[in-house]
Amino acid sequence: MLTRIIGTGVMTPFSRELELQQPIEARELVKLLQIPPNLAEELLVVRGHRLLTDEEQIVNGDEIFLYLAVMGG
Repeated sequence: MLTRIIGTGVMTPFSRELELQQPIEARELVKLLQIPPNLAEELLVVRGHRLLTDEEQIVNGDEIFLYLAVMGG
């Protein structure tokens, strides 16, 4: 079973399906998907309508959504 990564908006290019050799922490997606630092700073990782903390595990079979936090002024 694959992990499905679904990027939204400017994160769309990072969408893919992949097979993880072992569970990873949410923070590891930045390196795994080669997300640039300027986008990584505002990255929100969501599973099942719930925001994941950096330490939460992602496993095969998960459907993960990537969003950018919207900043306003």
